Amino acid sequence: MGAAWKLPEEQGIPKMKQLAAELEVSHPDAARSLLDGLEGTFTVNRLGLPPLLVASLQSTNISESANSILRTVTGRTKNFKSGKDQVLRWAAARLIEAEKGFRLFRATAKFGC
Repeated sequence: MGAAWKLPEEQGIPKMKQLAAELEVSHPDAARSLLDGLEGTFTVNRLGLPPLLVASLQSTNISESANSILRTVTGRTKNFKSGKDQVLRWAAARLIEAEKGFRLFRATAKFGC
């Protein structure tokens, strides 16, 4: 899979489809997952981004980290008095606080950030 993602889209997508066909026999759920939104997974390749940034964006680690922090801090609160608006304010405040602990993209030096 990793090798296929490094290929240009017109070569990588057929490789991924071949892998999905092989997985279909023993792991049909994995095959369906691989094919779900396959063209979209090559978006970062089309953009011509530096390899380090591509590696960061191809992973779900960024969103999973934020969601994990949010679950941890909001899990302690059992009753939001003002409903949905209160939940959104609480989540925004917690994510702003959590932002301090986020690591920078590995590729930010390439962009001069």
